[in-house]
Amino acid sequence: MSALVRTDPGATDSGATDSGATDPGATEPGRPTLGGMRALLLEVPERLLHERRAQGLDVFDEVWEGVLHMVPPPSNSHQRLEANLLVALHPLVQSRGLEITTDTGVYDQRSPGADYRVPDLVVTRPEHRTARGVEGGAEMVVEILSPHDETYDKFAFYAAQQVQRVLVLDPTTCVAELYVLRGGELRAVVADAAGDLYIDLLDLTLATVAAGDPAAPALRLRGPAGDTVIPSPPEPASPSPAA
Repeated sequence: MSALVRTDPGATDSGATDSGATDPGATEPGRPTLGGMRALLLEVPERLLHERRAQGLDVFDEVWEGVLHMVPPPSNSHQRLEANLLVALHPLVQSRGLEITTDTGVYDQRSPGADYRVPDLVVTRPEHRTARGVEGGAEMVVEILSPHDETYDKFAFYAAQQVQRVLVLDPTTCVAELYVLRGGELRAVVADAAGDLYIDLLDLTLATVAAGDPAAPALRLRGPAGDTVIPSPPEPASPSPAA
């Protein structure tokens, strides 16, 4: 199996490029920039797969038509937004006889081998759950953006798997995008005049609001039981290097 590896663009180093910009992967002046770079391994060593599995690093990996996509762990703000959203959505999902889980594979039933994507959250009917994940359709998946990720590249796959809705969220700006399946394609939903996006599945509207501080946006969920405001989670300060 071949593998596509996406590096972590959040790492920093003291190397400099020819342009004078900081290069996360440089160790000497003039070395080409490597930050956010993708690498293709034509053959994946079994030892590497075993190490990732043993360390729990493969939980976010995906297989795209036989190619393993190794995805770095999400940031702290990404995971906080995911956790808060799960708590907010769970009662609405459960009351409709649906199920919601995190980091669950959405599989292509037609593929003789492994072909799957792993959204941050997935909402399904119980009959679409199998031992390995979700198959045969999903009511909604949630993708929280990370730098240089492949969220929008997954849309054709999701449409082919009969994913009815894709909710895309930016953890920094709390801006939401909603796409619905129409005519075999996922098409963007336009917000109303107030800036709200309506999710018919859950009778829920989403909007970006100021959480007391204009510099700290928040995501507002407005449903039958009232409002829930999820602030943009701040990133913790990086630890100081040891002396």
